[in-house]
Amino acid sequence: MKEERNNFAPLENQGIPPSVYGGVFSSQSTEPVVSFLAADCEKVTQNLDSWIIMGRDRNAGRDSGYGGRGDSAASSIDIVVGRTPYFYAPTSDEPTYADPNFFLDSARIYISQKTNLDEYFGLTGEILEEKGKSGIALKADYVRVLSRGSMRFVTLKEDKNSRGGAMNKNYGIELVAGDDHDSVQPMALGQNLSDALMAMLKITDQLSTIIDNMVNIEVTRLNTVSSHFHYSPFNGLPTTPSELEITANTTAAGSLLTQVSAAVAQLKMNIAKYQMNYLSPSGEKSILSPLNKTN
Repeated sequence: MKEERNNFAPLENQGIPPSVYGGVFSSQSTEPVVSFLAADCEKVTQNLDSWIIMGRDRNAGRDSGYGGRGDSAASSIDIVVGRTPYFYAPTSDEPTYADPNFFLDSARIYISQKTNLDEYFGLTGEILEEKGKSGIALKADYVRVLSRGSMRFVTLKEDKNSRGGAMNKNYGIELVAGDDHDSVQPMALGQNLSDALMAMLKITDQLSTIIDNMVNIEVTRLNTVSSHFHYSPFNGLPTTPSELEITANTTAAGSLLTQVSAAVAQLKMNIAKYQMNYLSPSGEKSILSPLNKTN
């Protein structure tokens, strides 16, 4: 890297302005940067368009947030890159100033001792936060949270919050795409779902057994009817069975055995395959994740 930076020394010596070569190989850049309107209590650390603001809770002008209204115990750390980037007016010689903008700033990690995060970031739907409590928010075009080991998102069951107030209920974890709360549904619990489907398969298997038994009973009845005869009123001699009934009953019994019984047998095989593929932990398409869990 030292050799790479030295490659620009001849350009500097020839009086060529930094705007021609600035920024390459992470050298100093001359890109325009929006200036920050700092409040009296804020300590500002800046390099290029990277900012760390240590002050009090606010999400916009100096009159916003709990810092704006003068609340105590409302310290905050605002880490920002790309402050309102497309607000800059490159044709103007005057610098452009901006307050924190939780909608337009490029990327932000916001930490506050006392805040209303859902309100600040314009989230819709049922607001789950308790206002005036501590909070941390991350916002960017893309967010990735990576771990080389295990990762857990845990809501704690504690008696008191950060301000010493009572925690009156347990909170869950919501995954909301597109801030669309109208389509949010409860998560399925994998093991409970597996147990429910197993119970349904058992009922289906019982039903198939009932059908199979009905087929056997009906075949027995048809065979009996086919060979039945009556006694003639003349001399009390037995009559011959009806040829039409013999043919019809034999055909029906054969169809029941070849079609219905075969279909029931195939249904039982399909139930076993379904159970193995979807409900067994070792199944090819098991509905139970081997890694991820929720309550």
